[in-house]
Amino acid sequence: MDEPAAQAKPSRNLHFRQIVDKSRFAIGRGSLQASQLMEGLRILSPADAFTLFDGLAEQDREHLWSACIDRDGTVLAMRRDGPGEAFSTALPVSSLLGEALACRAWGLIVAHNHPDGSANPSAQDIRATRRLAEGAQALGLRLIDHVVVADGAWTSFRLMGLL
Repeated sequence: MDEPAAQAKPSRNLHFRQIVDKSRFAIGRGSLQASQLMEGLRILSPADAFTLFDGLAEQDREHLWSACIDRDGTVLAMRRDGPGEAFSTALPVSSLLGEALACRAWGLIVAHNHPDGSANPSAQDIRATRRLAEGAQALGLRLIDHVVVADGAWTSFRLMGLL
C-alpha cells in the first residue's frame, strides 16, 4: 500500500533560493556544474533537501544524486550517478559511502526521481535505503535523508519515519 508523500515547507533563506533557482536547470540537465553552485549551502530541513534536488522531476529516466553534508548542514560536495533505466536506478552503496568518507562528511543526503509521477518510495527504494543507512552507520556516517522527487511532489524518508 502506498503511503502519502511526506512534505514540509521549503527554507525561506533567500540566498539559498537564489542559488537553487540558478542550479535547478543544471541538476535537471544532469550537469555537474550544479555541484559547484551548491557547495557551501546549508540544508536545514527535508524541504531544503527537496529544493536542492527538485530539478530531477523533469527527467524521463531515474537519476540519483547525493550530497555530502557536514555537521552544520553545509553541502561539501555533490555527485550524480546514473542515469538509470526508465523506472529504476542503482543505489551504489560502496561508492556513495566512499565519496562521503573522501570529503570528510558527517552524513549524506541522496535523492532520485520517479518519472512515473509518483513520489511514493517503492519497496526496492526502501530496501536499498536501509542498506545504505546501515552501511553509513557502520562507518560512523549518517544517512540524513533520502528524497524521492516526482512531478510536483516529493517524499522524505526522514519525515515518513523510514530513517
